[in-house]
Amino acid sequence: MTGDLHGHERNFDKIVRFAALADNPGRHLILHELLHEPQTSTEHCFSFRLLERALRLQKAFPQRVHLLLGNHALCQIFDKPVARANGNAVGRLRAGLEQTYGPHARKVGQAMADFLLSEPLAARLGNRIMLSHSLPPPAKMARFDPRIIYKDHLDHADLQRDGSAYLLLWGRRQKPEQLAQLGRAWDVDLFVNGHQPQEMGFTLHASRQIILASDNSHGCCLPIDLSRTYTAGTLAKSIVKLAAIA
Repeated sequence: MTGDLHGHERNFDKIVRFAALADNPGRHLILHELLHEPQTSTEHCFSFRLLERALRLQKAFPQRVHLLLGNHALCQIFDKPVARANGNAVGRLRAGLEQTYGPHARKVGQAMADFLLSEPLAARLGNRIMLSHSLPPPAKMARFDPRIIYKDHLDHADLQRDGSAYLLLWGRRQKPEQLAQLGRAWDVDLFVNGHQPQEMGFTLHASRQIILASDNSHGCCLPIDLSRTYTAGTLAKSIVKLAAIA
């Protein structure tokens, strides 16, 4: 499992090397939040290149590379402002597409949006760990339907503000009692998420939640052995700093 990548190609390379999918046929790689961080000094954002690389990896290892839906993907799909790039991340990425693909940019952008909408919301592991980009904000729990993760197709309303899919992608600062409630709803013990910036790469929160970031010099990834059971503390001991990967 990774944290947010936000176009960080060097850290993506390290994650791919560490995963070594070709040498480990039983291993899976879960990615999320690839978009919206310009990697150049220009006003254009080319983070879609990282999404393209992830898709090539997914094609090379069918059913073993999984991309979870994140809030920045949702912003790109519905042309909504997002905090990065002074609120103009969507426009900068669109400009990057236009520079790269010229007259085909609109078609490529639509294909990207269609793919992003096909991404699952979460992965529930057999050893009682839930992986998702985020979890609902505590103040919105009364409006959140935890059955959203089981829907075969998300409706437009699910993805709009206060829709359950939207809430799942945008929540921060979860509370212990909320995590316990979601654990009962999904029959899980632990949560691994991103979305909340982590300057030092990760946080262990409320003995149930690990929050990862993979988009900075302290970025991390988290190997999870599906044959093991974990506490949050023992799971956190498995965290790998990307800086340590050659």
